[in-house]
Amino acid sequence: MAKFTLILIREATRLLGLFRRCPLLAHTLTVAVPDREISAWLHYNEVAFREFSDQAELSGTVLTNHTNQISGYEDHLKKITEFVQSSGTLVLQEPEYGVTGLKTLQVLEDLSLLIQYWREPDRSCCDSYVFPAAENSVLWRNIPEDHLQMLNSAVGGEIVSQHQVRPSKPFRMLAAWNMHLREPAVMEIPYGEGMVIESRIQVRGRLIPIHRYTDFYDRRYNPVAERYFRNLITNDYHHDRKNLRELILSQ
Repeated sequence: MAKFTLILIREATRLLGLFRRCPLLAHTLTVAVPDREISAWLHYNEVAFREFSDQAELSGTVLTNHTNQISGYEDHLKKITEFVQSSGTLVLQEPEYGVTGLKTLQVLEDLSLLIQYWREPDRSCCDSYVFPAAENSVLWRNIPEDHLQMLNSAVGGEIVSQHQVRPSKPFRMLAAWNMHLREPAVMEIPYGEGMVIESRIQVRGRLIPIHRYTDFYDRRYNPVAERYFRNLITNDYHHDRKNLRELILSQ
């Protein structure tokens, strides 16, 4: 039955035009993830990548998932900082995961994230909704506006965590959430010749259609969340980077 259900889901998303294998990456992808879901997804979709290690030479894009929980991340700050400064891309996927109070998370030698957990429901409302703030961003490629309904307020519950996150350097907001859409859900932060992408959109539990669901709000496979993640890791952030940096720093 589970296999039959998986076939039905894949066929339905294929017809929607959302389920496509990732194209061959034009850049090297290095990943540092404390859980295995993203690694499993990369293997499943035949995306070439390598695990982050002391010996690994960094180039292209480095993806960190749940940065706050990566053991020993601070020991590699110098190496990652030099990589981004020399035109590398660092993608921080849900870096605030696991923070329960107020914390300053150092992601590069002189770039940090101030993370504060919101306990009050009235301040953290609308955490099941996220909207593009820069509609021309490649992150929304092949995601029509009406398909965002599958991402917003759908089964699976929270799509952005109940945190406020602010980087210590200027940024451009690519997606917004919260009642007045004033809180960044995705940000671009220019750094040296490179770029840091902070993505708070929760893809965990939504990438692979193999989970069993017992509750309406259980996380489950979401083809729009998967398409967003594909865009996140396959984009070449070098394109027009100079103009973007000048735009952000002039704000």
